[in-house]
Amino acid sequence: MSNPSTSWTVLVVDDEYSVLDALTEVLLWQGHHVLTAGNGVEALQVMSAQRPHLALVDVMMPRMDGIQLLQAMAADPALAVIPLILLTAVPSAVPPAVAARVTVLRKPFGLDGLLEAMEQVLGVPEAPADEA
Repeated sequence: MSNPSTSWTVLVVDDEYSVLDALTEVLLWQGHHVLTAGNGVEALQVMSAQRPHLALVDVMMPRMDGIQLLQAMAADPALAVIPLILLTAVPSAVPPAVAARVTVLRKPFGLDGLLEAMEQVLGVPEAPADEA
């Protein structure tokens, strides 16, 4: 689970309003600052104004999809350092070479799965397990 003392700025990029809204609510509830975009083009505009700690990016979107966004970010040294988690209901839509270098979270996913992926990507150490 997320450490309440750790607050990140997270960019959520998804063309489905219900997903964007749900992820925003969950992340706000966890104490994070949330930026949103409805596609990759909007995401690049948002990132040029405010750099997030992490981007949660849907793969299939209009105008610029998640793979194209990842490529655009990789071509810009200022954006290439931003960690990214790809979200997809169709894992086969993510080319193997891309899947090998980024975290891919399969939709639908639970809150624990999302928070674990975020912590792993951002390098947050796990809390020690409770001993009986």
